[in-house]
Amino acid sequence: MRTRHFAIAAGLLALAACNFDITNDNQPTLDDLVKNPTRAKLSATATGLFAGARSGIQALIWRLGSMGREGINLSGNNQPDFIEPYFGPVVAGGSFGGTLWLDRYAHIRTVHIFLQALASNGTASLPATERLTASEVAGARGMANTLKALALLYVVETRASLGAPVDVDRPVDGAPAPFVREDSAYAYIIGVLNSAATDLAAGGTSFFFHVPPGFSAFATPATFITFNRALAAKANVLRATAGCAQPASGGPKDQRVLDKIAAAQDTQIALLGSIPIAGQLKFVLYFSNGQADAGHAIPIIKNEELILLDAEAQWFAGGAGGKLQAIVDLNNVRQNSGRLAATTVTAASPDSTFVKALMYERRFSLLWEQGTRWIDARRFNRLGDIPPDIPPSFPAGPGRVPPIMPVPKGECDARGLTASEVIPGVVTCQPPLT
Repeated sequence: MRTRHFAIAAGLLALAACNFDITNDNQPTLDDLVKNPTRAKLSATATGLFAGARSGIQALIWRLGSMGREGINLSGNNQPDFIEPYFGPVVAGGSFGGTLWLDRYAHIRTVHIFLQALASNGTASLPATERLTASEVAGARGMANTLKALALLYVVETRASLGAPVDVDRPVDGAPAPFVREDSAYAYIIGVLNSAATDLAAGGTSFFFHVPPGFSAFATPATFITFNRALAAKANVLRATAGCAQPASGGPKDQRVLDKIAAAQDTQIALLGSIPIAGQLKFVLYFSNGQADAGHAIPIIKNEELILLDAEAQWFAGGAGGKLQAIVDLNNVRQNSGRLAATTVTAASPDSTFVKALMYERRFSLLWEQGTRWIDARRFNRLGDIPPDIPPSFPAGPGRVPPIMPVPKGECDARGLTASEVIPGVVTCQPPLT
């Protein structure tokens, strides 16, 4: 694992962005937005970008959660939804493996059109009252690019060594953007975030558009920088492990589990495509008043994750001081959120011991929020720690945990590439990396 030195100066935050009371950003049309970028149209589209940033997040949680065995979608009405994550292979053209891609790039295209409209506001034939000030443009540009970086972060987290296209601000009828390596994709994301932070710093005292309730604590350019820096901290830490633990049974209950999981009322064994799944527990973190709440806020990034990102950065920066701070970070989360005894990790512990402890804390602090267990297992080359959870005698054969999600078939077709199982458990094409 490569070591990188950087500052996690993002500040601490608790951010949820899934509750929206917004204008439909598809009316007026995006083409009209560029030609006639009035304040009202730009404002509606800016607010719509927040909704676009969270589209498909439920699918990301349960798909990555299935591969990491955090939980499983028990609806059982679509075979790829249980065959691909439990038995493999995950398939480029499948309704499981071929997802979590198009929605991200569609959102990025909307961001690019919004940025084009922002730029044209100063030159279009508009009355003076419709003109944005330089600070209003800077603040909006910083917000849009921050959300663009978030979308790319989701893509790279799921495709890893396959890389991703990042230079995608191109005509729809032009040649596809080239794929870049995982490290280069993270570098691009960090560059976008840094540029966005500069814009936000010049964004004045307020945005000219409505910010949804989930961002109420970050509703000005100055406070939105905190969110931007949190994403930059995460991207830097993930970049450091680009290319590069099971909890013990028994003992005290982890409070994070008690807070997120409850006993199911129907304790019969559910059959997921004939796979026996003991349906004895259910997630309740997205419940309100004891009932599932489709409008419940879903965190993007929160204090616990930032503290654990700092622990990782401090430990691998080297030196006794950094390792001692990493242990303080682990215990901060472990004792306050998990209500558990202090970690047994010491500054003299080997890296492998620290990684197991870190993965445990990240797994339960971020459980069923962003697929953390699967992403971390791949980052630290510990996918073998995730149990297949398939009975050895099961007729369909042993289960397996997919290492990455494939490049979708449509993306392969656009490049004239054929998908095959070039990576065990993954049917994908491999675009050349630049």
